[in-house]
Amino acid sequence: MILKRREYSKKRLLPGRKDEAMKHEFWFDEDHDVVRVKLSGSFTMQELSEIISILNELLEDKKHRCILVDVSDSARILSSKEERKAMAEMAKGLDWEKVAVLGADPILRISSKIILAVMGKGKEAQFFKTDEETLHWLKGDG
Repeated sequence: MILKRREYSKKRLLPGRKDEAMKHEFWFDEDHDVVRVKLSGSFTMQELSEIISILNELLEDKKHRCILVDVSDSARILSSKEERKAMAEMAKGLDWEKVAVLGADPILRISSKIILAVMGKGKEAQFFKTDEETLHWLKGDG
């Protein structure tokens, strides 16, 4: 079942997982012309694939392809070298102009920077402490 863009929510079930709904939130913020993601807890490689699919749908037909990812409630990504390579390869299917990451602790920043570097997208991503800073940078003011 394909959901309309505004219907993505915490209740979206993953294929093959009848017991647990995806706990992350996704929406297009029309006021700021940005896709917003709120990650909660950790995520599996299967969820990463679904997250990328949702983001591509939300970015479809958008003039500006900017993403604000709030990781302040997410778990650290402590992955092996092989998992980081697999994540980077999967994420190559996601086309964006800029990604602003909000609330990442130092360890998550390092893990994320490694993945972004492998993808060749290190310059298109920045890390911030406040929502205001992220929006300022995404709009090109910073």
